[in-house]
Amino acid sequence: MRNIKFSITLLFVAGMLTVSCGDRQQSVNYDKLKANFKTPPADVRTGVYWYWMHDNISVEGVQKDLEAMKA
Repeated sequence: MRNIKFSITLLFVAGMLTVSCGDRQQSVNYDKLKANFKTPPADVRTGVYWYWMHDNISVEGVQKDLEAMKA
């Protein structure tokens, strides 16, 4: 029984390695890659989730935060 479990595990691992080591040649358009790096499309840009706990906010504080982020 132990040999059967070992054999099944070995076959599974060999199968996974065969699938993951496939030949994946892809052509790369370096001009497009460079352009997208300089100005990323909107769907991949980072975002900010900004929130305050228990209404701990003031107009001056928000202005200072925004000026610091801009800098």
